[in-house]
Amino acid sequence: PVTIAAGHVVTVDMDTPQMASVSVATGGTLSFDGWDSELNANTITVDGTLTHATNTDKVGSDGWQPNARVNISCNNLTITSEGKIDVVGKGFQGGETASQANGYGPGWGKGTLHRGGGGGYGNHGSGLVGGGYYAYGGDPYGSASKPDMPGSGGGSSGHAGSTGGAGGGLVQIYANGSVEISGVVNANGANAISLSGAGSGGGVYIQCATIAGTGTITANGGTTYVGGAGGRIAIDVADTAAQALLAPEFKFSSETSVAVGDDTYGHGSLYFTS
Repeated sequence: PVTIAAGHVVTVDMDTPQMASVSVATGGTLSFDGWDSELNANTITVDGTLTHATNTDKVGSDGWQPNARVNISCNNLTITSEGKIDVVGKGFQGGETASQANGYGPGWGKGTLHRGGGGGYGNHGSGLVGGGYYAYGGDPYGSASKPDMPGSGGGSSGHAGSTGGAGGGLVQIYANGSVEISGVVNANGANAISLSGAGSGGGVYIQCATIAGTGTITANGGTTYVGGAGGRIAIDVADTAAQALLAPEFKFSSETSVAVGDDTYGHGSLYFTS
């Protein structure tokens, strides 16, 4: 058994061996670094925080390559009411400060001299095209039934201090047994600064036999000046007979915010096999 105590930060940067149990205590943090780094354990209990490193790819010519995600393989996972998975703004990054730069990622928002468009993912990001701004929001991409990419960044304007928001990160959980979430899974996009576009929501994919709990799972787009699109959330339940006996009380959200942008934006996707 492995316990991450309060005040400690442990990074998973490679596949772990199969462990009997992993517990993250209140005030402890387990972070993932590396796309292929997977936490393998029979039982995982989270009272503290799970997160991952920031996705840093800024070159789209070779196809956007994400470099970090929360990647879990287990039998049973419990996130208590005190526990959380927090990957807000850990996706592809927004356009740089005051450089009228495009955001990064497949759904990048366009940066212009005066405004920036929001990042896209589960739908289009909001833009500000009228008035000669041409700050287009980013395009949708990826899979609704199995999200496998982080969110994308919004574009920045050329105004001092203006920075695009980063997209939300990616959470992928594969459980042979039960997943119980009474805390928070937050893959929201980050807000923009000043006249830039916000990041899109990220991705959450949970494959399990059954799911239960009273928690909140979100992949909302960021806001501020021009909003990012909602991300993607998918729940893949294998044991439909056992699931029918449960009564989870989750709140799911992959919303967007238009802010002062145009109406090309859209909410993200929610997908359930059962």
